[in-house]
Amino acid sequence: FSEECKKCIGGTTGIEKCSTDSLKKIMKENNCLDNDQFTILNNTFNSYLDGQGDVTWRCLTKYIYEKVEASGKKIGFCIDPSAEGNGTYNPKTGNIAWKDPAGLISTTFLGHEFFHAYQDVHYPGGTNQYGNIGYPNIEFEQALFNDIMNGDPTAMGSTAPQSVLDEYEKWVKTITNKYTTTPKQFADFQGQYNHFLTQFYQNANGYAGKGQINPNLIPTALLSVFSTSNCK
Repeated sequence: FSEECKKCIGGTTGIEKCSTDSLKKIMKENNCLDNDQFTILNNTFNSYLDGQGDVTWRCLTKYIYEKVEASGKKIGFCIDPSAEGNGTYNPKTGNIAWKDPAGLISTTFLGHEFFHAYQDVHYPGGTNQYGNIGYPNIEFEQALFNDIMNGDPTAMGSTAPQSVLDEYEKWVKTITNKYTTTPKQFADFQGQYNHFLTQFYQNANGYAGKGQINPNLIPTALLSVFSTSNCK
């Protein structure tokens, strides 16, 4: 667990209370999780905030969490068998939903959807306005964020042509100097962002062909994390 969390309870005991308080600060009062499900979610949220032991991820997740908390936004956490895919963040309701309770243990899923919640508070007017025009932008921004940090570009999906996969991987390595730094301004994307956004729209598993690209929507949520968090 992070030193910040340990300090807030004055030592190494009571960490569960500290992390539970962190989760409750951004939760809606009414959620549809039972006590056992909440305990699992809280453990997963602990792992997310701690960066799963990675110092840079811990710094970034702390930044993202603090931005959501400071906005005053409250998120609902629910199990919804009708949810698309494994689950989703819904900007209309402000809820993160899992299709199956078994998914509550996935830090990867939670991190993905919590980034969408962060995007929702970052963009003026929220991301519901991009439910159609701009939907690919919002999803690609999240995917690119993960690819930059994980050092394993997967945004294009497994069914994209190998030439696209190779081109995308080369681009991500270029804008991160082989994963040693992160892009801090839009100029760092070397004018190719919309090209790869289009490739994502055409190829990405689960996202291809959904909504429409907004050519004027710049990924400022991602850039804000990298330029003001001082994490990497």
